[in-house]
Amino acid sequence: MRIIAGMARGIPLNSPTSDKTRPTSDRVKEAIFSALNNHIDIEGANIIDLFAGTGALGLEAISRGATSCTFVEKAQDMCKVIRSNIEKVEKAVNQFESTAPSFEVINKDVSSIGDSSKYDIVFCDPPYEREFLTLNEFAKPDGVIVYETSKAKFESLKEFLSNTEIIYSKTMSDTGVVIATLPASN
Repeated sequence: MRIIAGMARGIPLNSPTSDKTRPTSDRVKEAIFSALNNHIDIEGANIIDLFAGTGALGLEAISRGATSCTFVEKAQDMCKVIRSNIEKVEKAVNQFESTAPSFEVINKDVSSIGDSSKYDIVFCDPPYEREFLTLNEFAKPDGVIVYETSKAKFESLKEFLSNTEIIYSKTMSDTGVVIATLPASN
């Protein structure tokens, strides 16, 4: 697993030795960021990475010019992995940027954070067996939600997000990805 583009391109990311997480594959990550590039300017964006795991999605966005990322992960051991990956990416990005990106790692379950901040892009890659979450509280009006689920739950996710404008949806192997924008006033 690595950063695939941007200022930290090629940097390998640490991943857990256990099977507690399901890191997003490079193929899926490339498809997500290709679709995002067609709809939003990642440069300068404020990101939240829910169910962050290794932090790969948020760190990919930082490598591509996002200015801040909040990582939310309930597993303490994964928060350590995220912090070590932040160090690697931050070092690479700081060689190119005069202003360092900002990072926050929150060691809590997503449902308990109640963050009133509004983000430009919300990445959400929960365990596949978990119920879908409404993400309006995290995204700015016109914000973008990137939701990853299993191929088996893909159609249900699209139906769940029917109050948004779906700008991209695709299945790859056992993964389904839906990217949607919120209405101007959510």
